[in-house]
Amino acid sequence: MTEVDKNPTPKKRKVPFTDIDFRRAAKIASIIERKKLKRQQLADILGVDITHFNKLVGGKYLWKTYYLEKLAPFLDCTVADLLIPDHVIRISAELTADGFNYRTIEVPEGGLGVASIPLDLKTVEGLYCLKIGANGASPFNPDSILYVQAGSGTEVKDGDFVIWVDDNGFGHLKIAKFSGDFLILSSPYPGKPDVVKPKKYVSSLDRVHSIKF
Repeated sequence: MTEVDKNPTPKKRKVPFTDIDFRRAAKIASIIERKKLKRQQLADILGVDITHFNKLVGGKYLWKTYYLEKLAPFLDCTVADLLIPDHVIRISAELTADGFNYRTIEVPEGGLGVASIPLDLKTVEGLYCLKIGANGASPFNPDSILYVQAGSGTEVKDGDFVIWVDDNGFGHLKIAKFSGDFLILSSPYPGKPDVVKPKKYVSSLDRVHSIKF
């Protein structure tokens, strides 16, 4: 069974803030308050106005790595300390055959506990974490942990596990396969249909970076 997309143009999807982005902003805000640093001075160091800086600290704007490189010496910490707060990540949702509400990865509280962040990650921007539900998905065990990077579709290769977001805002685990000018998204859950998209649609996917069985 195959679902062919009747509207093949991919919708441009903004890369969401994830748990780790919110915690990074909260950690930086805490250090600034504890050290009694002047926000205007820090904004000048970054080369941004105070409104922009306040939105960075408040978790409204994403902390880019080059901002952290400029700021870290004034906070008496390393860039690594700011990139990976506490070296753990919240497990945002349980992944089932029916998918999961993609909005849950943007909520900075709740979730299903935490998991350690893999050491081989080159960047944690856009990182989120999912747990396989009790009904499983081949070849995973129930409670397997998936580490996913939002907005990483351009890195997807043939056979990679990915998260595809449907029109109702639900994320689904799929296996990406390329065939000519088409992208075929097959499900590891029995009985779920393949979804066929134009090849360019790959840019809208989130790639599963690593798996903890």
